[in-house]
Amino acid sequence: MALGLALGGVAACVFEYRNAVDEVNYWLANPVVSEPGVVWSAPYAVVPGLPITARDLSSDLLAAGFERVADAPRAAQFDDSAATFVVRSREGERLVITFDDDHVDGVGPSPLQVGRVPLAVIGDLEAHRNPVELSTLSPWVEPAVLAMEDSRFRSHPGIDILGVTRAIVTDLTGQGPMQGGSTLTQQLAKNLFLTQERTARRKIKEAFYAAAMERTLGKDALLELYLGEVYLGQVGGVPVHGVEQAARAFFGVSASSLDAGQAATLAGIISSPNTYSPHRHPERATERRDLALGRMVAEGHLEQAAADAIRATPMVTGGSVPAANRRAPWAVDAAVDQLEEALDGGIASGYHVTTTIDPALQRHAERAVVQGLADVRAAYPDATQAQAALVAVRVSDGAIMAMVGSRDYDESPFNRATQAWRQVGSTVKPLIVASAFDADPSLTPLTVLLDEPITRRVDGATWTPSNYDHQFVGEITLRRSLEGSRNIPAVKVAEMVGMSGVQRQLRTLGLSEATLLPSASLGAFPATTVEIAGAYTVFPGGGTKVAPLLVTDVDDADGTSILHYDAERTPILSAASAALTTSILQGVVSDGTGARVRRYDVGNSVAGKTGTTDAYRDAWFVGFTPELVVAVWVGTDRGEGIGLSGSRAAIPLWGRFVAGSGMTGGTFPQPATVTTVSVCADSERIARNACPNTYREVVPRGHEPDDKCDEHGGPLVEVGGVLQRLFRGLRRDHDE
Repeated sequence: MALGLALGGVAACVFEYRNAVDEVNYWLANPVVSEPGVVWSAPYAVVPGLPITARDLSSDLLAAGFERVADAPRAAQFDDSAATFVVRSREGERLVITFDDDHVDGVGPSPLQVGRVPLAVIGDLEAHRNPVELSTLSPWVEPAVLAMEDSRFRSHPGIDILGVTRAIVTDLTGQGPMQGGSTLTQQLAKNLFLTQERTARRKIKEAFYAAAMERTLGKDALLELYLGEVYLGQVGGVPVHGVEQAARAFFGVSASSLDAGQAATLAGIISSPNTYSPHRHPERATERRDLALGRMVAEGHLEQAAADAIRATPMVTGGSVPAANRRAPWAVDAAVDQLEEALDGGIASGYHVTTTIDPALQRHAERAVVQGLADVRAAYPDATQAQAALVAVRVSDGAIMAMVGSRDYDESPFNRATQAWRQVGSTVKPLIVASAFDADPSLTPLTVLLDEPITRRVDGATWTPSNYDHQFVGEITLRRSLEGSRNIPAVKVAEMVGMSGVQRQLRTLGLSEATLLPSASLGAFPATTVEIAGAYTVFPGGGTKVAPLLVTDVDDADGTSILHYDAERTPILSAASAALTTSILQGVVSDGTGARVRRYDVGNSVAGKTGTTDAYRDAWFVGFTPELVVAVWVGTDRGEGIGLSGSRAAIPLWGRFVAGSGMTGGTFPQPATVTTVSVCADSERIARNACPNTYREVVPRGHEPDDKCDEHGGPLVEVGGVLQRLFRGLRRDHDE
């Protein structure tokens, strides 16, 4: 009987062992690899004027794979602990960066190429691991971990017989919960093949799997697996597995750069990583570090004096987990939505998506929206419910460099930049004026229109538009009508083009919902903030519209290209029409409804147009520099009026962003097909010598107006003036 039981037990053990060996071999032959998808920013460089603080640059460098190390002796390291911010580029060049409040003041001796920064990590983060090779690890990692977890690892066969026996007895007698006693190999076996239940049966199976792993793998391979797999807590809700992730999460360095104190800290928290988290419980983590240091001394891995010196040093953390810090969330959502359709299922595991987002400008845009809305609410308390959207598009290639879809993503992740369709109001007027310039080359900013009551028949009904002030001023130049955002002249300009031509032009510009109705000339149709920003690229683009671009590349985990998107440029206007309209829009900012922009330090090369819809439901400002188009919308989701115009509600956000963007230089294109003339500011006609106030007006070359000012003299007066000057000259010659 006893022999039978013994043989049965042996057979069962042999079966369990062979089963464990088979499972270990299968696992090794078919490793489960889970590589999450990553959405990346565009590569960017640190140059003078960049809107970024030292703290934010540190965050970007950590996310981009740089290490935070004192004195930064090696490539891809930086030191932000002192007054001087020192970085070693990836090429090893030592760079010094200085800051002026929230901007880079200087970088030398050359710009710093940061590269791409992860905006979001998408996929199974729990299953993600970083492979570990002992040869690349810090020499302190192995002694610290083994001193705390398994000091006999290099000599035992993978099983601690005494520990297993004690655990089984405790479980069978019911004297307490299942005890520990596991070797490092047993811990690894449990994590890879078994559950976390604390029973005698699991403990026995754990021993068989440990023996199988010891037979199949050498000690080095086992330790590498363990150090890549071990759970070390959560940071920002993201699980941290392995020493490489933990080193970067807690200290901002790679596992190869861990010093003795940092390695001891990681070793000390393995038994209960969330309880001893260096981020959340630094005092407890320090106690565990000191305990690990003591065991390293006892095992002969560290001198007592060195351990004492480390104990006397406060623990300093400063790492990050890119997956826990989702940046540019509205842009990430928009990119994922775009690829859901393009890839028929979205971003697969391991896909890498490169966007056009500039991390520094994105952060600056988010702050500009928050601070700008705070300014608006402080001045106008009734606007407390206002939401906002901001889109910044680079003129050269259509890259969406910043996208904000609400005042607070956590409060409202709905992306008003891409998903909210709001009437565009007067922002459409410059686009129609530009079309009119193309349709009639003799038209100039000095062309006189009549601002008067009008009525039109539309589908059997009457339509009687009015101006925002319910006044009519009579004769007015095209420039002054657009600068003052007069509605009646805008309708008449649209009628010059023809509503079918207006609709065709607006849709070509990307405003997909433009209608044939006369009210479309006043912006009575919906568009998104991205659409209107894209349409305005036609002005600084010299007549060529560039489509807004958010995603440039999608690659799989091996780096193979899946998708690539290039800039889409469409010539729409003549260069002359774009220049004429840009000149008027500069006047909107200097003398018209957009004059509030001048409260911000945006430079001289800036132009734009306000927009306000009926009942103040939507407030817009769309403006541009030679490098950047920025569209801002402010309103409420239900379309309830906030009682504010585009000038009062949208410009505070736009001005804050553009003033700090570092992209306000350059000049607008001035083609050879236009010229400038001197105009009397009082009569709005070609200036005479006697006109006291004049300005330079851009007009089509060959279509310079002939009408001269009749308020400050006429032909006879000018002839008399010439004769008087001639007489004085002759008399002077005679006297000499």
